[in-house]
Amino acid sequence: MHLNIYKYLLLITMIALFMPAFALPIAINNFCITVYFILMILCTLYCIIFNFQYFNKNFTALLNFRATKFLFMYFAWLIFISLAHTLLGNNGFIKPFLSIFIRFINVFLPFLLGFIFAKYFKNQKTFKFLYIFVWGIMLWGIFNFIAFYFDIEIFKSIFNFFVNKRLFMKDLSELEVMIGDFPRIHSVFEEPSYLAAFIGAFLPFIYKTSFSNLKITANKILNKILKILMPLVAWGLIIGTFSPIYLILNIIITFTYILIENGIKIKFSFKTTCLFFFALVLMYCFYCYFISIDTTNNVLLRIQAVLKTFSDINLLIMAEQSLGRRLIDIINEFIIFLNNPLLGVGPSNLGTSVFKQIQNSPVILTPEIEMAMLKGKDTYLSTPNIFFNYLPESGLIGIVLLYAFFISVFKSINKILRYTKNNLYNFAYSLKYFVLIYIIFSFYDSQLWFPYGLVVFGITLGFVYNIKKDLRGNNENINS
Repeated sequence: MHLNIYKYLLLITMIALFMPAFALPIAINNFCITVYFILMILCTLYCIIFNFQYFNKNFTALLNFRATKFLFMYFAWLIFISLAHTLLGNNGFIKPFLSIFIRFINVFLPFLLGFIFAKYFKNQKTFKFLYIFVWGIMLWGIFNFIAFYFDIEIFKSIFNFFVNKRLFMKDLSELEVMIGDFPRIHSVFEEPSYLAAFIGAFLPFIYKTSFSNLKITANKILNKILKILMPLVAWGLIIGTFSPIYLILNIIITFTYILIENGIKIKFSFKTTCLFFFALVLMYCFYCYFISIDTTNNVLLRIQAVLKTFSDINLLIMAEQSLGRRLIDIINEFIIFLNNPLLGVGPSNLGTSVFKQIQNSPVILTPEIEMAMLKGKDTYLSTPNIFFNYLPESGLIGIVLLYAFFISVFKSINKILRYTKNNLYNFAYSLKYFVLIYIIFSFYDSQLWFPYGLVVFGITLGFVYNIKKDLRGNNENINS
């Protein structure tokens, strides 16, 4: 009885996770527990109170993974350096510990939810559910485009209502909603680039699923249509985000996928033919874009100007202010790390430290940063980037433990890949490359779509647990 109720709690919580208004992490500056986190906490408390043995079994199973141990070691390190900075008189006691507690909830609850969900519903059902989840995110992106491109007020009102809950904004005027006549698509994410990153990490999943025999619906025709449309819609949304860095990265991911799948000798199969034609369509789109640009000036002079810009960091920062903002923050954050290589500056202190360091920045500041500096240290936010944000915050040991967690999840799924076949192989393959791409993107992006990414990390370890359990049942051994 209790497990049946828990099953429905899990389903409701996961559904809430995929709804745009409910996916907001707990924030230190705006202590707001959204519906998703209320459900997640209730789901956890219910299991602890009414079926502690079941919860303890799941928790112990997750803790047995090396990745989870690294994650706990990372948070233990954050507590240690916070205590050290408190004793040294560098900061107070309450704010850093509250920051660590909130971050732990943001990270561990989705991670635990994903693990329990995959373990409870088994791999085939979880595979289908993840497929529906990705489609749901993309359909919301299509709704986003329709609402703003066709200027349908009722749709825009619905979209604004959900987005406002996530961003604590009165309206969308603070966002770059349109570029020319086209809206920037961001689906359930607060930034269009986050959508492009999310889809990019799922590209191997999308490609594998599109050419698999996975049955999502009983209707064969609908099933086929969904599989054909999925990569096309995914790329339409990536282009619709107008995020140049992720557009380039996702093109690289696609061609790397083709090479991995086909090796050096590309066979002329139906799959590669489809991908070839898709690549031609994409190239044609780029061609149409470039011929629409004013090229009245000499092309060689333009190339020379671009090369000159990239040869001088100050010119680059001023010419490419979006990229420049990131470079300025990265350079100054690395200087902060060099000054605090072991203990870092501690949780909740990075913003203040970056604000002080930028006042002595070795590189020129963009007008955007100068305006941000005028508002004061309490409002300055450094550019999102997991590696360069957490490196100066937690020092060398902290960043090693955090990336040991990421890499351990990758190694866990990579180990059991050869023990899977057919659709389970496709799922394992997709999860493996999701984790790998997530790690690569972490050098450019921050939070990485919390709590979505951590849920998939949990699902990955839940998948591994299920495979290991099956192997033990067949008297086969595999190292954990």
